[in-house]
Amino acid sequence: MRNLVSNLSQENKTLKEQLQTHSELIRASQEESRMVREQLRQFMETFSLGLASQSSRPPQPPPTHDPDTQQSDDNELDDDSNIDV
Repeated sequence: MRNLVSNLSQENKTLKEQLQTHSELIRASQEESRMVREQLRQFMETFSLGLASQSSRPPQPPPTHDPDTQQSDDNELDDDSNIDV
């Protein structure tokens, strides 16, 4: 009987130690999750600000070289070559 009580006492002690270890791991995991959520929030905030600053810029003027314009210029040259002298 005494041996059974001793074994149960040892098992109880082991279980309490495991519970303590698991509690510490849970707390550490929760803290790490909190830090990751904060970093994600900061990243999203920074990203949103970056998009907002891009959208607040005035639109860029169109490029000066337009393929359609080049084509029409070529057509004008072709029209000039058909002139009778």
